[in-house]
Order: sequence, then structure tokens, then C-alpha cells
Amino acid sequence: MKPAPKALRDDPGAPPALQSERRRPTGQHTFVAARLPHWGHVTWPEVLFALGVIAAPLALGAVHAVTRVALAGLFVVAFAGAVWRLARERRELRIGWIGGALFVALAWSFLQWLPLPSALVELLSPYAYTTRVAAAELAGLDVPGWMPLALDAGRAALGVLTLLTVTLGFLTATSLRADSDARARITTYIELAALGVLISALIHHGLDLDAIWGVYTPQSGLPSFVTSFVNPNHAAALMLLGALVAFGASLSPERSQRWHLVVGVLLASGVLASLSRANALLLVVALIVLTVPPLFRRRFRDDRARLVRLLAGALSCLFVALVLIGPERWLGELAALGDAGLTDQGVFSQCWTVAADALGLAPLPGLGGGGFAVASPSLSQSVGDAYLAFAHNGVLQVLLDLGVVVGAVVLLMLALGFGKVARFGLRDARHLPIWGAAVGLGSLALQNLVDFSLWLPGVALPAAATLGLVVEASWPATRVRRRARVSTASEPSPVAQPIALVIAAVGIAIVTAVPALRDAPETWRAAATTALAERAGEHATSEIARIDRQELVTSHPHDHLAFALSAALAERAGEHDEADRFLSRALALAPHDAGTLQAAARQAIRAGDEAAALGVIARLDPDGQGDQRAVDLVLGAPHLKSLHEGFFSAHPARAITAARRLVASDAPERADRLLVWALTRAPDDLELTRELGARRWHDAPFLERLATTCLAHAGSAADPASRARWEQLGYHFQARVEALTRRPLNAYQLYLAAAAAVPDEAVPALLEAGKVANQLGRQDWLEDVLAALAPHAEADRIRGAWPRGEYHLLRSHAAERRGELTLAIREMQAALRTLAHVPAMHARLADLHQRDGDAEAATRARARAEALANPAPEPTPEPTE
Repeated sequence: MKPAPKALRDDPGAPPALQSERRRPTGQHTFVAARLPHWGHVTWPEVLFALGVIAAPLALGAVHAVTRVALAGLFVVAFAGAVWRLARERRELRIGWIGGALFVALAWSFLQWLPLPSALVELLSPYAYTTRVAAAELAGLDVPGWMPLALDAGRAALGVLTLLTVTLGFLTATSLRADSDARARITTYIELAALGVLISALIHHGLDLDAIWGVYTPQSGLPSFVTSFVNPNHAAALMLLGALVAFGASLSPERSQRWHLVVGVLLASGVLASLSRANALLLVVALIVLTVPPLFRRRFRDDRARLVRLLAGALSCLFVALVLIGPERWLGELAALGDAGLTDQGVFSQCWTVAADALGLAPLPGLGGGGFAVASPSLSQSVGDAYLAFAHNGVLQVLLDLGVVVGAVVLLMLALGFGKVARFGLRDARHLPIWGAAVGLGSLALQNLVDFSLWLPGVALPAAATLGLVVEASWPATRVRRRARVSTASEPSPVAQPIALVIAAVGIAIVTAVPALRDAPETWRAAATTALAERAGEHATSEIARIDRQELVTSHPHDHLAFALSAALAERAGEHDEADRFLSRALALAPHDAGTLQAAARQAIRAGDEAAALGVIARLDPDGQGDQRAVDLVLGAPHLKSLHEGFFSAHPARAITAARRLVASDAPERADRLLVWALTRAPDDLELTRELGARRWHDAPFLERLATTCLAHAGSAADPASRARWEQLGYHFQARVEALTRRPLNAYQLYLAAAAAVPDEAVPALLEAGKVANQLGRQDWLEDVLAALAPHAEADRIRGAWPRGEYHLLRSHAAERRGELTLAIREMQAALRTLAHVPAMHARLADLHQRDGDAEAATRARARAEALANPAPEPTPEPTE
């Protein structure tokens, strides 16, 4: 396009579209505020736009219904203001391929949520139709004549609002003043959003908070890198985008923009500190993509020094990432791409498989926004699978939400539009910031092939701002329309289409906001949970009656939690038949959900149906490893003898978990009886024998009989490995018998024999041998035992609180005997990390401090020991009238 005349560009009264072609003067490399982006022409729509982009990541990722509705309203107002300013400046609102893709997705999502005639829904989505029919019949209601295509209307309304917010964020970014200052300000907003997340992580780490901002505590626990996103991968995704945008801005020929380099370094450090493997890898690759293509173009020859320095920084990031994360964890990340099922990845290893199955439920119309969250529990294959809300694959998620046809069209339009505008950044050095933003968006898109960051508004809104920045910069400046008295039909008014879009946006926001708030999952779950938590009484009855169970299940016909909570409410209200029906439906929708299985088992136990209870509990603990929830259900029904017999006979190893639960609940005699009974059912079970011996550790005659039994099993075992393990256990018990009968020399030798039988499992025997050597005062034996334990400590085979504490205790004794009191104190402090609840440990530390001459530290340690040995009595509650 031929540039405008210089005189027109330099005219202060020239329109903003023509002022955009000016070059800002080059200044010195400085951080003076005057060199930052100009803020003189900031408009109120831009202020609202910036507020939403920066605040969304800090508001818990803006995932809750209230924040999503608030953001939608904020961007509707910002977009309306931007359109109003466009009309005043006689400029048109442009959309392009990417805007068109967003509009197609928004329109279809709204149509999925909109109630349609049931006959049409039955034709387009038979699965959604049959689901709603089943829910209506179960609730005793007539089949509705109108119903939506989406599986869950409340979640679909939230999805429409989120998509509306992202679309308006993109259009607002493209509608701001088309000059270098506006682009620089948008870049700053994106950087501030990412820096806010990094600062959030620093605050939480510095204050050692266990909840986000001290308010929101996630149920699954907090990761080590705590930000307002909860999950460090999503925080790292935003910092990845912000770092690449900042690095691209630092490549601007204007030296006043070099301060972006500092921001990029900070955000890149945040990505590496998060230990997010995919994001760290993408950061390095993206920096190489950002710098290498311009290096081989002649038009960038004057900028090669800066490009080479940035490339060197990328290689430095690669080295740091390899050191922090480790190549083996990256290899594990690459292996997870094949959905192979890594043992340390849990549910996410099968996420794509579940998503592919869910795609077959409604391939043409799609499941609607949030539909995968309610469909995935019915497709999960085991109790260990968590509640999947997203597919962890952006392409699959688009196809799931919108359907194969509309989803493919949207993806194709996005790919074509982005491919067309991304190349704009390689025109010349002035456009390198646009190239950096495009590379950042490409990296974020790749990251979403193994994650779902773009489905969180806290990431999606900065990404939409970045996308608007790239798209707007690639468009040629529009000519200013001359004011005309009369517009012809062939030339519509420039503001006609934007006003229609504003009206449509306002309408969508209004009609979906109320259902989104009312039917949001956290809203009705909280109401039902609060009602169930009330104690029995008139108030509890009124709270339960206030919730319309029929409306709850028909509004969420595919959500197993809606049926499970409705069943619990009906049970509390005394309507047992209705509770049975609702719980059966919940179990059909989520056959492997642990909470639903627990509720079904409790119901069968209350009804005295032992066979049904046993069947449900077997599904809760299918491998017989002793699932704590299943064990608690069985132990809570001691009157059902057949249930106990069937549960523990099928897998006697469950008795180990049950015995430990009984000991924790102050029922040791019952634990012993259970273990003895289980051992009569499975006399060849080595772990049961080991557990029973540990329970009777001070009973020498009993341990001697167990030792004889173990050695007899070793003599008859055909497998060498099994023979060695039985020998080890027999020697271990026999050594304990020798120690109890005051023959420590024999005990020491037998413990060493037990350790030598199975070298990889020698830690318990070696620890006992070390205690015997310490009691005998044999420093040489103690040093030999510690030398044998050292390889196990280095290989992290000393696991558990007591083994680790006892290992450091032995090292403390050895150091004390050598006269190294400082080392002995240090080892006792290490022992207290896992055994801080033991008074004798604090008392020994006090003695060591006293011998070392530190009376004050000795007094403190002795006070802790006395406090643990003689705890203060709990205050007696005052009687209430």
C-alpha cells in the first residue's frame, strides 16, 4: 500500500489511522518514564480493556461464575465504547478471518444453549434428547417440549459468556487507536498480566501461604509453585506468552523499548521456576524461532547483534531448564503425548482416550460448552480417574464443544487467518515485536495440545489481546471516509454493522448471565452441600425442602453429582424410593466415581443388603489393594458378617489396611483378631505375616512361632526370590526373639543375615542391627551398619517417618561417640524433621546441646520434650443454657 504523504502524517490534526505511520524518535537506552509508551491518548474503553486483561489472571484465573459474568459485562461496555469512538472517528470495525472464526464459534455455542423444539433436538442430537427424557421420567415430570442441544445448559451458558468475553476482547484490541503508542500499551498490558502472576507466586512462596491470597484453598492441595491459577502449568503458559511478547518488543529499533528485555528475562525465569516441562521446552524452541529466521534475511542485517544475543539467551535457558527439570522428566512429557499411560500422570494419561469416546456421543452438534465435564465421568474406566473437565488437547476440545463440522470450520479459519498475519512480522525490523507476539501465540497453541490453558479466561484474555495486536498491525490503514449527508444503499453507514454487533453482544450477555449464575456448578453444589451439612431439626428440614430436586436433575440431566446430591437430600427428607432412583441414575452416569460408589454402598448397608453392598464395594476397590474408603465402609458395618467374610476373603491383603485403621481408632485387639483371621485364610501371604509380626513385636513366643513358619515356607518355596524373602522375614523375627530374650550378639548376627538375604530390602534389618550395636556400645559395628545403610540413603530407599528418623538417630549416636558434638546435634535435628512428636528425641537433643555448652538451646529443647510428654489438658467447655 502506498504510504500517505509526509506532510499529512506530520500534521498533528491528522486522523489516528494516518498518524500510525509516524516513526517515534530514537532515544538513549534509559528507563526514564518519558521513554515508556505514551499514555496521553488513553481512552476509557482502553482502560476497561486493560483492567480485564490484567485482573483476570489474578482473580483465581477467572474461572468462577461470578468473575466470568463480571468480565463479560466489562468487555461488553469496553467494546461498546470502542465502537462509539470508531463512529466518532469515521472508522470501520474490521473482523477478518480470525474474528469470523470467533463469531462462528460464538453463534453456534449460543444456538447450542438456546432451547429448541424437542423433535429438532432428537434429530440433531439423539444422545442429548434421550438423556433429558430419562431425567424427566426419573423426576416424574413430562418430557419438555423445548430443550437445548448442550448436555448441560448451565455450563453452556458459562461457556457462551466466556467465548463472548474473548471475542469482544479481540475486537476491542483491534479497535483501539491504530498507532504505535496503542500497540505498545497493549504489549504492556500483556506483560503486566504475566508479571502479576509471577508476583503472585513470589508472594505465596515468601509468605508460605497454603491458600491463594489466604482465601481460596483448593481441595486437591497446592503445588510447590503457587499462583492465582492453582495449577503451575497454566501460570507458566501465561508467563510464556508474556515473555515472548516482551522479547519481541525488545527487538524494536527504538532503544527506548529495550526495557522489555528485563521483563522478558523475569518472565522466562518464572517459566523455568514453575518446572512446567512443556512450557519450558516451548520457551526455548520459541526463542530460537523468534531469532533464527530474521538472522538469515538481509533486511535484518543491522539487527543481527541483538538477535544473536537473544539466541544465546535461549541456549542459556535450555541449559538451565535441563539442570532444573532434568532430561528424564522431559522424556516422560514426550512419552505422555502418545496417551500411553505413565504411572505418575494418573488420569491425564487417559484423557485423550476419554475425549475421543466423548466425541462419539454427539459428533455433529457437539456437547456444548462444559459438556465434556459431565460426559467424562461416564466414560472413565477406573476409580483412580479424576473428574475430567477438559480434554487436555485444544483441538479435541474444540471438536467436543462445537461438533466435528463447526469445530473443523472454526479451526480452519483460525489457522488460515493466523498464518496470513503471522508473516507480517518478518517484513522489517520495525515489525519484529509483532513477530514475537505471533511466535508467542503459536507457542501457546502448541502448549494447548497437551493442556487446556486457553479455556481459562485468565490466559484466554491476554491471548486475545495479543491476537488483536498481531491482527491489527497486519491490516493496512483505512482511509478516512468523508462526511456524507446521505448514504446510499450500496454504501452502508460505517457504524451500522458495529451497532448491530453491540446490540447482539448486550443481548447475549443479558440472557445468559442469569442462567449462568443460577445454574453454575458451584452455586447449586454449595446450596445442596450446605443443606446436607445442617444438623437434624426444623431449620435443616426447611433448607432441604427449599431445594427443588426435580428441577435440579432436569436442569443438569447428565451430571452425576446433581443426582447424587438429590439422592442424599431425598434420603434426609425421608423419601427413600426417590433417593434410590436418583442414586441409581448417578451410578449409571458415573460408574467409577468414588463418591457415588460410597453413597451406593452406604445405602445398601442401611438396607441390610450385604450382596449388593459387597458388589458396590468391590467396584470401589477393584484391585483389592485396600482402598481406605472401601475399608471404612466395611469396618463401619461390623454386624454384617457376610460382608466382612466376602470382602476380606477375596483379597486378604485388605486386612492390612483395615488393621492399621483399627489401630488408629484405638481398637488394637480387633486389629490383631482380624490379622490372625486373615492369615488363616491366606497362610502363604508374606505381607500379612510381616504385618502381624509388626503388631506383636514384643511377644517373643508368638514371634518365634512366626519365625518357624517363615523358615518352613522358605524351605518349600520353588521360586528363589520368594525363598529369599521368606528367609529374610524368618531371620528378622528370630533376631527380635533373641533381642527380647537378652541375647544381643545373636540378634545382631541374625539381623545381618536378614539384611543379606534380600539386599534391596535390607533397610529394616540394618536399622535394627544398628540399634543393637549402639546398645552394646560397639562403635565399630555401628559404623559398619551405617556404611551399609549409606547406599540405601543415597538411592532414597529409606522411606517412612520412623526409618528416616532412626537412621539419623544412629548417625547422631555414632558422631557423639567420635566426639563430634556439632555433627551429632545436626543429625538429631534431621531426625526431628520426621519424629518431632517423640519427646525422647527432644530430650536427647537437649542433652547434646547441654554437653556442647549451649544452655539456652538445651532449655528450649527440654521444654519441648516436657510439653510433648505432659500435654496441657483441653479446656472444659462451659455449659450452655
